[in-house]
Amino acid sequence: MRSASAILTLSIIGILLLAGLIPPIINTGSIMAESGTVTVYINSPDIVYKDDSEYFHVLIMISSVTNFDSAQYDISYNPNVITVQSITAGSISGTAIPIESWTFVPAATQGIVRIINDVSGSSGVSGEGYLADIYFEIVGDLGDSSQLYFTEGIGDPAGELIVSNNLGIEISATWTSSDVIVDFTEPTPVSYPILISPADGTTAVGTIIQGTSISRVTMLWEDMPQVTQYGYQVAYDQNFGSIATSGTIQGTSATEDLFLGEIFYWRVRVSSPAIGQWSEIWDFTTPLGPASAKPILLNPSSGQSNVILNPTLQWSSSIEATGFELILAKDCNWSNPVLSLTGSSALGPNTAYQIPQSQTLQRGASYCWKVRGINYDVI
Repeated sequence: MRSASAILTLSIIGILLLAGLIPPIINTGSIMAESGTVTVYINSPDIVYKDDSEYFHVLIMISSVTNFDSAQYDISYNPNVITVQSITAGSISGTAIPIESWTFVPAATQGIVRIINDVSGSSGVSGEGYLADIYFEIVGDLGDSSQLYFTEGIGDPAGELIVSNNLGIEISATWTSSDVIVDFTEPTPVSYPILISPADGTTAVGTIIQGTSISRVTMLWEDMPQVTQYGYQVAYDQNFGSIATSGTIQGTSATEDLFLGEIFYWRVRVSSPAIGQWSEIWDFTTPLGPASAKPILLNPSSGQSNVILNPTLQWSSSIEATGFELILAKDCNWSNPVLSLTGSSALGPNTAYQIPQSQTLQRGASYCWKVRGINYDVI
């Protein structure tokens, strides 16, 4: 989904526009090439701290995938530094991804664990999240290190790296590894949650909901000791002046429905038993969707003056768009919209809209407006 925006100034007798005060045309959204490849990567801490007996978690993350059904992968590590204690189910967009089995693969010089996920009997699971949560024990000494990497055919020719959909067809995947270093130094206590996913700057995040201009996004963060509740915010700007959604939750993940083709900023904090500091701020972009050709704003043009108080806003058509969303505001941060025709109030396929008498605009005021195409036939 793409959007375009512009600024106009309204006046009955005409006013002078001061140079430098007119914001440029704002394009909300970005172009992203669609790809059939998913990314599977190991999310582990760079350094782990040992105190007599210490454990840590590693998540096997997966990027946005369609109709996921099963996966098999071998993970290699140095058994003199860390050992696997247990492996529990993953989650994709709130749906549990069972572990069918996990076994150790005999190897002369390294430890290898084979993990198999299987959600057979379903129509597949779409979205993003993680395939497994691996619980490691530290057995090495200060300064020891271990790579955590995906292996194929080492110690056992049956060791394959495979992700398949519900039709039994292999999904092209990129597999990314990690490193862990053991340290005895006590870490500085972290007073805020550590964000996990969506990673900072990730694009095409979430799963498009059929028949809407919405992407369903799941946010994950690390758990903290003795915390009973977390609060989170998702905003349109990094200063969190325009909140898209927020909430509190007892777990370490939250799922929200967000508009397609937008950049969002998110953060998390402890909300119980006491209010804590906000986490780092990360951003992600939701998918464009089928109606991804950007409409071109035609009239009024950016910076135009002497515009009537009930103008007809016009824009170009958009490929595959079955309708359009229109927002008109007194600022280009869109924090004070005077007209918002989005979601169920979106316009049809017509490429013009006249401001009605009931919403006559203010004389001498400056306004920003933007339009984006939507497609209610997306899958």
